[in-house]
Amino acid sequence: MLNPALLWFLPLAAVPLILHLLERFRIREIELPTFRFLLDGYVQQRRRLRLLEWLLLALRTALVVLVVAALARPVIQRLAGLFGERGGREVVFVADVGLTTGLVSEGTSALHRIREAIRAAAARLGPGDFVTLVRAGVQPTVLHRAALGDGRRLGAALDTLAADPGPAALGAALVEGLSGPPRGARTAWIVTDGEARAWRRLGADGTARTLPPDARLVVLDVGHVGRVANAALLGDPPRAQRPVVGLPVEITARVAAAGTEPVEKTVSVLLDDELAAQDTVVVQPGTTVTRSLAVVPRRAGVIRGRLQIPADAFPEDDALVFALAVEPRVDVLVVAPADARGIDDPGLFVAAALEAPLETLAGDGPVTGPDGAGDGLNREIARSLDVTLVRGDKLDEARVNAADVIVLADVRLDGARSLWVRRQVQGGAGLVVAAGPRCDGRGDLPVLGDARGKNAAALTLEPAAGDPDDTDAGTTLGEVDTSHPVFGPFRAGRDGGAATGTVGLETLRVFRRVALAAAEGEGASSRPPVIVLARLADGTPVVAETRIGRGRVLVSGLAFTPDWSSLPVHPAFVPILLRAVQHVRRPAAAVVAESVRPGEPAPVRVDEAWRRATVEVTDPAGGRRAIELVAGDGHATGALTETLAVGHYDFTIEPPAGSRDEPLRLGMAVNRDVDGALLEHLGEAELSRILAPRAVTYLAGSGDDPVLAGTLGGRREIWRWLIGTALAVFAVEFVLSTLAPPVAGERAAGLRGWLGRLAGRLGQVVDGAEPGSV
Repeated sequence: MLNPALLWFLPLAAVPLILHLLERFRIREIELPTFRFLLDGYVQQRRRLRLLEWLLLALRTALVVLVVAALARPVIQRLAGLFGERGGREVVFVADVGLTTGLVSEGTSALHRIREAIRAAAARLGPGDFVTLVRAGVQPTVLHRAALGDGRRLGAALDTLAADPGPAALGAALVEGLSGPPRGARTAWIVTDGEARAWRRLGADGTARTLPPDARLVVLDVGHVGRVANAALLGDPPRAQRPVVGLPVEITARVAAAGTEPVEKTVSVLLDDELAAQDTVVVQPGTTVTRSLAVVPRRAGVIRGRLQIPADAFPEDDALVFALAVEPRVDVLVVAPADARGIDDPGLFVAAALEAPLETLAGDGPVTGPDGAGDGLNREIARSLDVTLVRGDKLDEARVNAADVIVLADVRLDGARSLWVRRQVQGGAGLVVAAGPRCDGRGDLPVLGDARGKNAAALTLEPAAGDPDDTDAGTTLGEVDTSHPVFGPFRAGRDGGAATGTVGLETLRVFRRVALAAAEGEGASSRPPVIVLARLADGTPVVAETRIGRGRVLVSGLAFTPDWSSLPVHPAFVPILLRAVQHVRRPAAAVVAESVRPGEPAPVRVDEAWRRATVEVTDPAGGRRAIELVAGDGHATGALTETLAVGHYDFTIEPPAGSRDEPLRLGMAVNRDVDGALLEHLGEAELSRILAPRAVTYLAGSGDDPVLAGTLGGRREIWRWLIGTALAVFAVEFVLSTLAPPVAGERAAGLRGWLGRLAGRLGQVVDGAEPGSV
């Protein structure tokens, strides 16, 4: 390519020729015999001058041509072999738009460099060349598959490229781009940032061995090569704990760091864009720190949450979103012995704990908002549970049927009342049973089931052991399952340390207890499983979980009165009891996944009574779509399959026609697929090994060359070389034009003489005379 307008000056190259013809030496004929010897010398000199004149003519013409060409700024094509022969070419561009292409280095992102590199490469193609552009994200998408034409369609497709929330599916994108019959010599360009996770996935699936053998592979690496100091938030969504207004929800955050120096990060939890909890962590390079933060939702409904750390060079992994479908209240029915009074009444301790100001962790003090105002919040917490205390002999069926959770505190019910409670729990209500002097393992506990028959109990209570009057003989808790929601707040090493065991339960003393055991004998294998949650130091099981029908059941071998243990007056009693109520309460009529990875289906499940409900989802962009439910065993299920957009999704579940139930509103979140803080870049050797045995042409760019003009522009200007050549020609022309012809009969010395003799011999050859003859 060059500037055509300046080529009009090329006729100037004829000026030296015209001047040469006008000024050429004319020989005058003088017929004087006496000048014969002079004429012989003159002929030799004339031969030399004629060759010199033609040489000067050529140099001067070349000088004019070089000057005009330099002013026209011509360029030469580079990397032409990577595109094949002109005419009938097919080029496939695979654009890596994985999560890490959003990393900004040297002022531009890898995604910007990918777009510009493809533009530069496409500029080398002709209008008739067939071009395919594949967007290699979490799922591959073909954005352009047609003749290039004027390139506008391809340019518009490149403008739509944006980083996906997960690693690129490079293998699937290559297969998609090279599918179909060839339309000419094929070349596949993988324009990538070289992120290790996506490329190692490509190597693992073996795509390179299945590609068409006629396709040439070119890898253009525009990634950041240096080490990136980065901190990433690897959070876990809230577990299925069905938050209730005023009850704590534990949010677990894992902060990872990569680089050379420790980083200090402030972890914040926001609910509806308001700060709800905050903590500071220090993370060493190459390590991960775990921190749990307890937040208390202050209203019912769907609350949008956000977990975040301050942004750094790669902000895409510095925040996570989640959704809480907060229920307004839990109806708790506490059943206490009819004859219990004062300090011997477990019902009073239970009711006081459920209505007391909430403590998120043992010994941590009351929950307060960010502004430190805790009194108003504590009043809200006390109102979040609807607690009813009733004596065992006053219990009626209506109260049982209205309860979400039933707490039997050291009470034995008669057959009819036991049947009411058991039937309610089978339907989904929760049950908490506490042992005591009246429920000490002597005889069956009807509410848990019979010793045999169709209502056989899965868990039995052994006779009580221990002397409550011997305070020196007390024991402590031993093994506790802190992975269970009831004991989660007492987990040691919750900030990421390596410690195991519990924190806050060491001072709990037990003087008398009822051991728990899984039922044995006929039919034991068909009964619900029994999970032991806590044991004493001697290994005695004292807290366990099982099921009756659809309802969860927690059984405590520790009494809720201070004569058997210090539990009712211990700081841990309030959070344990609150979480026990939260854990066992009636299951929700509808459940959706709290969080899924991009591209993963999000399941929806509703109860049998809601199997004819209609489900509608609103995505982060405001688009709506319906989900079809399929009836199953006791429930109906469906799934949202389009989950590539990061953000909050709102589910609206309308009850079946004729139902008096209110619509249900639930929430879900999709976060970026982040598995660590290290942004690892693979070089030429590793990428070539992954694509082996295919031969690969590797090109590399960097942040210092954002648009890779020197590599992919395909052209190099040569005007500097032309100017240099012109100067050299001028120098030679100057030397030759200053040579004076030697005097006849004299032998010139030096360079001038050597050039003169050379010109003379060449002149004789041109004239057809023998060298040295006259």
